[in-house]
Amino acid sequence: MANGSVLIGPWPIVVIAAIHFTLYVYYKVRAFSENSYIFGQTPHVALILVRIALRVLGREQGKLYDSQPGQTAEAGTKVTENHDAGKCIGPSADEVVTIKNYRVSEDVLEKYKELFHEEDNATVPLCFPESLFMTSVLLLVSKPQFKLSPLGLIHTGQTIKQHEDLQILLEAPVTLEARTVEYRIVPKGVEVDIEMRVISALDQCVWSGVATLLSRSPQVQKSGSAPSTAGYQNSESDWDKQGK
Repeated sequence: MANGSVLIGPWPIVVIAAIHFTLYVYYKVRAFSENSYIFGQTPHVALILVRIALRVLGREQGKLYDSQPGQTAEAGTKVTENHDAGKCIGPSADEVVTIKNYRVSEDVLEKYKELFHEEDNATVPLCFPESLFMTSVLLLVSKPQFKLSPLGLIHTGQTIKQHEDLQILLEAPVTLEARTVEYRIVPKGVEVDIEMRVISALDQCVWSGVATLLSRSPQVQKSGSAPSTAGYQNSESDWDKQGK
């Protein structure tokens, strides 16, 4: 080469950029450890998925993890001496995610009605509020305190209850709250109940639901048996019962 110069090429710049991007994502993922967020200021879904991927790397399906990294209890075994036969395990205090000042978009509601062929355009469908909790639940299962691997969670049960007129969702901002209720060691793995609540500006519960998720044990995964959906129950509406 002319004058003894050495052509380095673009690789150093690429490597530096890759390191910078990796560190940026790493610190962004570690940064959102709060339990409470303001609507519009929650982490981007892509960053949440990165944190979920990090959780998956250190955990296996069908195993219950306590707060001590690396300590597990397989389905059907006792977790600690404090749990009755290891069948039911309570969540930690940090297994909750709250999004405040949540504003429901009428455009999103109309798209939901169109997708699920809801004919009554004058009302908010009973199941619609559950669709608002995608970010909340993703944040919850990505938490270090969540005791299961986020990978392979199967939705096996659902209960929904309406407490107030759902038109409230369109009239004022609400609070979305998702929390872990209980873990249960069952023959097919470990079940977890996640409660979702929509709370009005007057601090009244407008809508609530409990989703049951199953993390299958390795034996069940190998057998390929399908999980039971016996946990699905008819929805209830206190509002309708009151004749309003």
